[in-house]
Amino acid sequence: MKLRAAMAFMALALASATALGGCSGKEELSMHLVDGRGGVIAIAVLPAAWTDGKTSNSCELCPDAVLLKSVAGADAELVTAFFYEALARHPGYRALNRNSVSPRKGESKQQLVERLAARGEADVFLVPALAETVPRVGTARTATVSGEATVYAALLDAEGLKRRWSGSEYGGQEMPGMFGRISMIATGKELRFNSAMEQADLHVRKLVARMVKAAGR
Repeated sequence: MKLRAAMAFMALALASATALGGCSGKEELSMHLVDGRGGVIAIAVLPAAWTDGKTSNSCELCPDAVLLKSVAGADAELVTAFFYEALARHPGYRALNRNSVSPRKGESKQQLVERLAARGEADVFLVPALAETVPRVGTARTATVSGEATVYAALLDAEGLKRRWSGSEYGGQEMPGMFGRISMIATGKELRFNSAMEQADLHVRKLVARMVKAAGR
């Protein structure tokens, strides 16, 4: 009985080892945000930059050099939605309505932010990019290699577009080590590999959490 109890305790202690994620990019700088409106930061999430080799949504406002490899435009739209969902988990931020942040026909991102800044509704702009995706090999449970994604984000002041923060997340799931395998056996859980977009969703959550931590909120 003591051995079983010890094994159960070990399984609980090692459960976190089965939460597999990608690698973190280096943040360029820390930041301290203004209080915003009533203590809430009004944030305008721009459409994620991407290219498929023929069509593109440029990263003209990215304060860092971001190499965009060929991805699907629909995947980039989904990454934009991921940022809205991730920000909704942080009550210190209020994302502007997505329709109000959509560019008009023929409008560049520079013109878009100038128009939004003139309205005075945003404290900061979030500039995301889906730089790369690598498809999973096989299905979620038969795959031997997970999907991969590279997601970038930067936060800019509404006034002057000065960079407050930037960071990236990249990669896919890794095979579990010895302790991860022990935990999987003890809990009866299967190893399930993420698709590229599932991995992108995890990356977005991590980026937003890092951004919020850097802001001290």
